[in-house]
Amino acid sequence: KGDVWLRAVRPDNWDPASIAAKLLPLTDEELVARAARAARTKPDLPKFTGKGLRVGVIQGKSSPASTAILACLRKAAGIDAQPLRDPTKAAISECEVIIHLTVLFQPQGFTVGEKLVDLLEDFVKAGGGLISIHDAVGYRGQAELITNVCAKGVAHVRDMRWTAVKQHPVTAGLEPGETLTHSYYDHIELEPGPDGVVLATGNNTGKPVVVAGAYGKGRYVACGMIIGLSPNDNPVPPTDGERTLLENAVKWCGRHSAAAPNR
Repeated sequence: KGDVWLRAVRPDNWDPASIAAKLLPLTDEELVARAARAARTKPDLPKFTGKGLRVGVIQGKSSPASTAILACLRKAAGIDAQPLRDPTKAAISECEVIIHLTVLFQPQGFTVGEKLVDLLEDFVKAGGGLISIHDAVGYRGQAELITNVCAKGVAHVRDMRWTAVKQHPVTAGLEPGETLTHSYYDHIELEPGPDGVVLATGNNTGKPVVVAGAYGKGRYVACGMIIGLSPNDNPVPPTDGERTLLENAVKWCGRHSAAAPNR
C-alpha cells in the first residue's frame, strides 16, 4: 500500500481520434531512421565464409572458454567456426554444429534455460550437431537437454586427468586407457541416458565425463570438461588431448568423420 501524490486528470474534451487525425505521415528521413532501427534489432547471424563445416560457438560473459575454443577450431582444416552471439532460431539454423557453453547473459538479454534448450533440441532432431561443454550438460542450474543421450551432470570433481575408454570417431587418435590432462581444475561427471555411449572417464572416480549419441536425425556430445580454460578462469589453448577430442567431436556431429556411426 502507498500514498498517491500525483494523479493525471483526463480533460473532458479529450478525443483520441481527433488527435490521430492531426498526425502527419512520416517523412522520408523518418522512414530511413525507422528502417535503420529495425535493422539493428534483427538477429545477429553468424558470418560464415562458405568454406568448411559451419560451426557456431555460443558466446557470452560467463563463457571465457569460448574464446579459446573458437580460436582452436579456426585453425582446424575443414571447419568454418564463427561466434554465435545471439542464439535465436534464425542464427542457429545457419549452423551445422553448435558448441554450447554455460552462458548466463547474451547481448539481447537471452538467458540459457528452457527456451534455448527447445531451440537446440529441435536443431539436433532435424539433423544438426551439438556439443555441450561443462555445466551446459545440465548441471548447477543449467537446463537439462537431450536426456536420452546424457541425462544430466551429477557432480563436479577436482581432477585434471581423464581417459578415453572406447574407440569411436570422437576419440580417434586418443589411445584407450592412456591418462590425459585438461587445463581446468575440475570436470563434470555425467549420467548417461539410455542412448548415450560413454567415451571418456575421469581418473579419480572412473565416472563418465564424455558421452555421445544420436537424437532424431542429429548427433550430440556431452563433454564435462571445460576445454580451453585455465584454473584461474582465463582462456588458454586446449591441451593436445582436448584439441583432438574437440575437433573429432565437431566433425562427428557434422558427419565429416572418416567413419561416423551414430554410436
